[in-house]
Amino acid sequence: MYCDETGHGRYRGIGVLSGSQKGLHALRAILAPLCGRHPIEWKKIRNSGRASVAKSLVNAVVDAARSGAIRVDVLLWDTEDRRHAVPDRDDRKNLGIMYYHVLKHVAASWSGAAVWGFYPDRLSCMDWDTLVDCLRHAPLERKRSLRTPVIFDLGGIRLSLGDFNQTDCSIDPLLQVADIFAGMGRESRDHSSELAKCMQLLRRIDDPTGQMGFAFGPSPEDLETVTSEGLRHKLSVIAHLKHVCGIHRFGLSLRDGYLRTYRRSTPVNYWWWKSQHPLDRAPTKQTRIAEARRPGPP
Repeated sequence: MYCDETGHGRYRGIGVLSGSQKGLHALRAILAPLCGRHPIEWKKIRNSGRASVAKSLVNAVVDAARSGAIRVDVLLWDTEDRRHAVPDRDDRKNLGIMYYHVLKHVAASWSGAAVWGFYPDRLSCMDWDTLVDCLRHAPLERKRSLRTPVIFDLGGIRLSLGDFNQTDCSIDPLLQVADIFAGMGRESRDHSSELAKCMQLLRRIDDPTGQMGFAFGPSPEDLETVTSEGLRHKLSVIAHLKHVCGIHRFGLSLRDGYLRTYRRSTPVNYWWWKSQHPLDRAPTKQTRIAEARRPGPP
């Protein structure tokens, strides 16, 4: 699993690229010529050249997902919703809980998997000791490699981690996939009104009398209502993803104004967290203090 995080404002998320070792190696071989000389990270898509490379990356990932070799899961949340709008919210602990949920879902999606490698971005905001606490207190060692698999029980889902290595997004094309897909999910919500205008333009230029084919996305110069050049190029990549996933009937929707899927089993999955019950609330720093003061076993 290759994992990266997105967002420090209202909308945040975690992107996870997973698959068989063979499938991931094949995808890396395709992406290496694209990303090797000019690494593609979501925040660096500011011109047509990088947007074009990002669209080629999207094509390769969707093709691999369609074959069943890999999948992409992006879990996102709104820090102003009922669950998260609590005083003194502990964002680090909450991030660990979100990692718990997305890793549990990924593990369940690959029911035949034996041992996983876990490769998060080295610049992650996650404290891995905190994640371990969220993963049922299993002893994940803070070192580059695990000599023996560590097994977690995620609510009845077995997750066995055999390798743990924090990776540099700027040099690993598979981590760049997690970064870009996570970034697209957050950006689609942060700029939903601009994205809606972009999609209206796409529908217009997709007409047979139009001057441009849909597969190439909108011309950023035509998006006059979007003032930032970088944002215009990012929106064109999001529109491209929506189009490509539509061709393969992946169920990726903009019905609510931003990227989401309604079936988490789809191989390109955008999952927005909703409170599961009235007591489902984000953790607070006061909770952490209380846990630290709680006496241990005699």
